[in-house]
Amino acid sequence: MSEHAHNPKGHGAETPDPSAGTTLWVGLIGTVLLLAIVLFAQYLYLHAQRLEDEDKLYARQPREILDLRARQSETLFQPRWLDEEAGRVRIPITQAMAAYAKEVKDDPGPRLPPKIETSVGPEGAGAALKAPETQPSDTE
Repeated sequence: MSEHAHNPKGHGAETPDPSAGTTLWVGLIGTVLLLAIVLFAQYLYLHAQRLEDEDKLYARQPREILDLRARQSETLFQPRWLDEEAGRVRIPITQAMAAYAKEVKDDPGPRLPPKIETSVGPEGAGAALKAPETQPSDTE
């Protein structure tokens, strides 16, 4: 015979079903704990993100960036010779606009667009654009 005792009712010792109240309480407590863990994890993530954003927004800028911006400002806002023989000077746009407005006020006649040069060779796609050599006539 077998070593286990045979239960005449069938499948061995049966355990009673848990009560509905106990199941409800375990489910509610588990849900509340899960919600608390998720909210705490979200708080930690958002807090770390805020600290990272503050670091990026309010941190001191690296010396290289400050030097680069200073060189760019000097290039943009300081007049300098581009071609001294041709009399070409780079000046800040505000000064150029003021000079052009004064020139137009002094001589309000018709104007040709200025000659535009590019760094590409004369035969290339960006060849220099040149204004017509003659001034329009005043036949009005």
